[in-house]
Amino acid sequence: MGLGFTIHTKIKDIEKFQQTVESQAVESGYNAEHDESSSTVSFCRLGDLFLNYQHEGEGNTDNVISVNGDCQTNMLGPGFHKAAIEFIDRLQQATRTRFEVEDETDYYTERDFEAMKKKHFHKWLAKLFEIIQEQKDKGSTSLLFCWDINKYYPQSDNGIVISPLGSFCLSEVVRRIREEGIESFADDFFIWNNSERDARFHRGMALNAMWEDCYFMPSERSEEDARINGYIISELETTASLDPSLPFPKKEYEELCRLHGCVPVPTDGIPPYETEFAIGYRRGIVNHKVGKIRFSLPGSYLEDTDEGTLVYYDAAADNWHTVRCTGYSTDGEPDFLDVEEEMIEEREFDGGKYRLYDMGIDQDSEDEEPYPVYSCHALCPNQYTLFTLCASRLEDLKKLSSEFLPTLVADQPIEPEKKQIIYTGENMNDELMEQIDEWHKAEKHQEIIDA
Repeated sequence: MGLGFTIHTKIKDIEKFQQTVESQAVESGYNAEHDESSSTVSFCRLGDLFLNYQHEGEGNTDNVISVNGDCQTNMLGPGFHKAAIEFIDRLQQATRTRFEVEDETDYYTERDFEAMKKKHFHKWLAKLFEIIQEQKDKGSTSLLFCWDINKYYPQSDNGIVISPLGSFCLSEVVRRIREEGIESFADDFFIWNNSERDARFHRGMALNAMWEDCYFMPSERSEEDARINGYIISELETTASLDPSLPFPKKEYEELCRLHGCVPVPTDGIPPYETEFAIGYRRGIVNHKVGKIRFSLPGSYLEDTDEGTLVYYDAAADNWHTVRCTGYSTDGEPDFLDVEEEMIEEREFDGGKYRLYDMGIDQDSEDEEPYPVYSCHALCPNQYTLFTLCASRLEDLKKLSSEFLPTLVADQPIEPEKKQIIYTGENMNDELMEQIDEWHKAEKHQEIIDA
């Protein structure tokens, strides 16, 4: 259930077409990325136009290439829909190519912005909350919508709607829509509700970044902290300069300025932006998922990948913590590997079981301090998952494992014909099982961590 449009055309030269896409994006203030088979035009956060290129059949003597594009616009709002359609207009003109455009809102043919906003986007939003209310009435406690399935997902209480635009109390939203109409709530919900990128747009960009991606940690901790803190500060200062009468998240702005090491601009006279919930999902515990295994960690942990292994870490100068995770698919119910190291405990969790081993002391280099390592082998139907827990001190590692392991949960088994799970590493079949077993026997703990 969404809104957007698709495009289709035919070209003969991908490189030349991509050059035109690039030039039009730059002229419009957007960003474009390309590879051999696709292009992505990024208008802003949450706003992308995807283009895919495909050579036609074997009998294609004219070397004709099909271009298929897709743009989902309901998350940002009608302003983004308008901007994306206008970009398609410019692209058609620049390439002198006619596009077939299928627009669910009819804006491409009618060009009536207010009609599109009310008849399609506001109607979609009202219907969406009707559906959410129905799901809650049926007993659903997980009210996440428009959420990227590849991201973490926040913890929430019953009756609280989680979205990239923030948390909402469902009963309050329903009351507000009923008493004030959908227009009032749409102004707060859609980041790009108006035709131009105005003060509300820039505030919405900042709020989305604070809710979804901000760690609320010092910028000196990492490049990612510096990037997201600086981005939010810039968007908020643009907001204040464009419309000083628009409610402004002063507390969060001043907090981020402290974390970023910069002086806040004066906000005297600007009304405060008030919300029922503290802004920032990453201020608390967040949930992650690898294949069928779910687990929870502090939202302030940074995330990275290392040769197929997911890495979560707090990047603390002292008393640091790291959790590494790799999931492998198996045929049927996996068995525990034989491990010579001391087993600390063996327990069951919802949908599976695990064994925790003391892997002793590791050291990354002669110049660095040694640190203790635990290895957790978590099993559930059709999946073997390795967690490696590290900390600078043994007492911190014990605390980390005591808080982390109780959060493990496995999804319930599904029918084999419907099973299709994507993991972070290669499929863990016989060859890899044998290799990991050999590593255990040879005490090559780091290879197991990186497998």
